[in-house]
Amino acid sequence: MPLLDPPLTPPPKVKLSRLRDIGWSVWDPIGLIGADQKWNDEDCLPFADEYDSYLLQAAGRLRRGEAASDVASYLAKIEVEYIGLGGPFQVALARAKKVVQAIQADTKLWTYPQPILNLLPFNALHSAHPASNSLHRSNTTLRCTPTPRLVSSASDCTTVGSVW
Repeated sequence: MPLLDPPLTPPPKVKLSRLRDIGWSVWDPIGLIGADQKWNDEDCLPFADEYDSYLLQAAGRLRRGEAASDVASYLAKIEVEYIGLGGPFQVALARAKKVVQAIQADTKLWTYPQPILNLLPFNALHSAHPASNSLHRSNTTLRCTPTPRLVSSASDCTTVGSVW
């Protein structure tokens, strides 16, 4: 998982269904679903979002580079102190570490939108305007390197106009 997004790249989005799969199968500190149930079963849908805010916070922290141990501690504190289940902190921490490992291991948890530069028309990427070394799209002008070539990253261009 990249820690920083490349310039001009929209931030990734989390696939909530995958995050819920992890949360409900590995964590479920309240024990709302049985071993033979899934969070998206008809009778579980009314409380399917029960852990979303905690799991989204954990996934976001990991994506931004926070230490796995700190994120596991966060989840364990949520379980023991905030939800108020009491119980031994070390047991909650062990379960939280499994959640963190599962989040880190899931290669399909995040969807990465296409970088803005890749949204330019294909032919515009291959040749800059010879007189100005600029690419134009809508009301945005990108000034590119002096030699017309394939624009492959934001470092090849600087924004001259407004970004669309």
